[in-house]
Amino acid sequence: EQLWVDQQKKAQNLPQRAPASSYGGVKKSLGAGRSRGPFGKFVPPVPKPDGNENRGAQCKPHAREPTDPLLPVDERLKNIEPKMIELIMHEIMDHGPPVNWDDIAGVEFAKATIKEIVVWPMLRPDIFTGLRGPPKGILLFGPPGTGKTLIGKCIACQSGATFFSISASSLTSKWVGEGEKMVRALFAVARCQQPAVIFIDEIDSLLSQRGDGEHESSRRIKTEFLVQLDGAT
Repeated sequence: EQLWVDQQKKAQNLPQRAPASSYGGVKKSLGAGRSRGPFGKFVPPVPKPDGNENRGAQCKPHAREPTDPLLPVDERLKNIEPKMIELIMHEIMDHGPPVNWDDIAGVEFAKATIKEIVVWPMLRPDIFTGLRGPPKGILLFGPPGTGKTLIGKCIACQSGATFFSISASSLTSKWVGEGEKMVRALFAVARCQQPAVIFIDEIDSLLSQRGDGEHESSRRIKTEFLVQLDGAT
C-alpha cells in the first residue's frame, strides 16, 4: 500500500515539472538575447570591409600597416640591436646648430693645431696620406668650461661630419654586457654615417689604467674600446 501511495505522488509531481523546464528554457533564451555590455549596439562610423578576413586587424590600432614602407637597414648593422641603434640616432647623435671657429673664444693654439691635424686631413684625404696621415683620435684636456665639447662640435661642422656626443656614464650599465654592446653599436653607426666624429666626455673615468682589482665589466669595456679604436679609419 505504501508503494502505491509513492507511485501516486510521483505521478502527481510529473506535470508540475513542465513549467519549471519551460521557465528554464525562457531564462536561457533571455540570456542568449541579452545585450553584451554597454557597446552591444555600437555602430562604428567607418564601415567594415566585406568578409571576416580583416576583422582581427581592427584590434591592433598601433600595428604597422602592410603598405608602410620599411626603412633600409645597412648590412653592417644587422647584428646590432635595434633599440641601441635608435638610442644612438636620437639621443647621442647631435642635431644642434652649426658651430664656427669664431664661436670659440681663446685657445688659439689648440684651434690651429686641431685644424692642421684633424680638419684639413678630413677635407683633403688625398694629400694627407702615408706618414702625413691623420691620427685616429685626439685628447682634449682641461678644466670644465674651456670649450672642449664646443671644439668637438666645431670639428664636425667644419669638416661636414656627423657628430656623436656620449658621456662615460652612458656606457655604464647595471646589466652585464650592455656597455660593450653600446660601444660596438656606437662605432658601427658611426661607420655607416662616415665621415663621423665621436666625442666621448669624461673618458678618463672610463679608460683609466688597468689594475689587478679592476671589475670585469670595466675591463671588457676597455677592451672593446681598444678593438674599435684600432679598427677606426
